[in-house]
Amino acid sequence: VREPLIKASGGNPLFLKLLALGGTHEAPRRGWGTVEAYIAEEIEPALDSVERGCLQLASFYDVSVPSRGLLHEREATAKTLVDLHKKGLLTATESDRYILHDSLRDYFQQGLSTERRAALVATVVPWLLREAETCATEGSPLDAIACLGNALEVDVDEDRRWATLERIGDLRRIVGDLPGAVEAYRTVMSAEGPAARKARMLQKAAATLTQLGDLEGATSAVEAGLSLLPPEPSVELAWLIVRRASIAFHRQDYEAVAADLEKVLGWMPLLQQDPALWGTVANERGLLYIDDHHRFDAGLAKADFESAILAFQSAGDQRSLAVAHNNLGLALIHFGHVDEAMSSIDAGLAIADATGNLPTRELCLFSKAWCVTAAIARRPRSYA
Repeated sequence: VREPLIKASGGNPLFLKLLALGGTHEAPRRGWGTVEAYIAEEIEPALDSVERGCLQLASFYDVSVPSRGLLHEREATAKTLVDLHKKGLLTATESDRYILHDSLRDYFQQGLSTERRAALVATVVPWLLREAETCATEGSPLDAIACLGNALEVDVDEDRRWATLERIGDLRRIVGDLPGAVEAYRTVMSAEGPAARKARMLQKAAATLTQLGDLEGATSAVEAGLSLLPPEPSVELAWLIVRRASIAFHRQDYEAVAADLEKVLGWMPLLQQDPALWGTVANERGLLYIDDHHRFDAGLAKADFESAILAFQSAGDQRSLAVAHNNLGLALIHFGHVDEAMSSIDAGLAIADATGNLPTRELCLFSKAWCVTAAIARRPRSYA
């Protein structure tokens, strides 16, 4: 009996499990050649319409999802999922999370009508996008990326797909996958679309390349973005100029930094409100007041970082908020306020930890070490 079963299953462990659940003694005589044939003849006829609908819905998820992600079908309940799990058709990966095996996923997607497929996609994609934001908010950016990747696989709305891919890029940046973030942004900018969207992807790519230390690549991205936009003041153009200022800062070309920041500040009354943009400008100017010894002014730096914190809080930009708290700590240490400096850096560290932001966590830890060193250096020496 063993060899015919293995031959019938093709070595698929799920098929062997299903055969065992259905009674293995008939398998060799029936001669099922594929998993699909067994499911069609033995499994699916035993399902009621609600169970079948749940499995069809589950077939569009390639990540494990909580039960609420599978209960969109009318009359489906938690008991429906428990029954499907008992039948070996839904795999429970952890507490209240389920996933469908690849073989079952392929089977239950086959033969769907165009209308049924469209209805399921219209249910699954928005749910995955909401779940991704929940995961990101709860400090699980990798889970958020997985949900967005799943949405990207099944979505047919082109504009929404590009927005999803941009969000994947943003989250990859948070987890420290900087090359992956650049790749996502470049994929979006390679698609047909408005110049403003391409310019936004180029400025985000420039920011990420600057983090990577690829200043030439970042400069090329900024220049490409500038070539797409008219010279009149706009939010998109302002972001590109701020990114150019950041590149100049890394090259210690402080005059270029100051000139670009002043240009954007002069545009502010003409631009639509963008708190993230203002926060970034304030943060960059604060760094200028600390790093450029000709402009050094810890008081002005402190005021700018405090303004940046308020702006990023308003924008809901947790990544930049953590960085601004860190930088405020660096300004405070110049006043000798060690406890306040440490408290501010710890606030940034807490935000980084809560959001799974590995690069900013590393930044905050280095800043704490620097502050400790600076505090020790300021202590008066004692002589025996």
